[in-house]
Amino acid sequence: MGAETAMKDNDPVQVTLPSALVIEFQNWIRQKARIPGVRLIYGGTIQEQTPSCLIAAIGTDFMPGVQEALQAAIGETANNGWQMTFMAIKNLCIEPFRGLGAMRNWAAQEALAGGYDYLLTVDNDVLFEEKDALLRLLRRGQIVVVPWYDQRPYQKEDSDGIPWDYLTEPLLAPNQGLIPIQWAAVSCVLYNVVVFRYAGQRLWTDALISNEEAYYFKALRNLGIRLWQDTDVHVSLLKGPTPVWKVLGRQNPNPGE
Repeated sequence: MGAETAMKDNDPVQVTLPSALVIEFQNWIRQKARIPGVRLIYGGTIQEQTPSCLIAAIGTDFMPGVQEALQAAIGETANNGWQMTFMAIKNLCIEPFRGLGAMRNWAAQEALAGGYDYLLTVDNDVLFEEKDALLRLLRRGQIVVVPWYDQRPYQKEDSDGIPWDYLTEPLLAPNQGLIPIQWAAVSCVLYNVVVFRYAGQRLWTDALISNEEAYYFKALRNLGIRLWQDTDVHVSLLKGPTPVWKVLGRQNPNPGE
């Protein structure tokens, strides 16, 4: 064995990291360098670029007022230094609901191909209540984040007073800040595009399944990707939550839930 040498304070240290951590660190550097007003020195150079977000509407049949509110939110975000692109994903459903997963996968593929930093997937019944809602979600800098869904207009309770047909787990009150959750309805979700580099471009299944939200977000948790809810950013869903099996006139595959 060779003689050991003492390490000096200025000696470089070589550290080997798992490949996934390397990718995440590189993305973190890239992301921080793209926040307006932030100048980051990395590798001896100064990087400052315009951050970008693809807005992917899942379908084109918007409910009244939805598209106008969404365009106002996009404009407000663009006015604050973000590069914004809007795209309506064409309807791939031959029968009700069968194809929504493919439409979301299409949006993820477009975000990756276009080199965007973030992807917002939004359904045709999501009404942004404030024009800076999207900007505030982006400024959180989270890997995956959803706004607070206002479920009060159509929320029902069972015989024990417990809400059912709810859209998040747990069900949170508004205006509590940023809180980690288990799953949420995919009506309005903001992703850092690094999610699809980890999880792939076909995260969503094309099958008609029950409990799809819990299915998706459990897969992401297993990759170390946590879902957050910003309870300070509010949106309304103009259509109440309706299970797929009920819309199709089928039996609940999990009676009692």
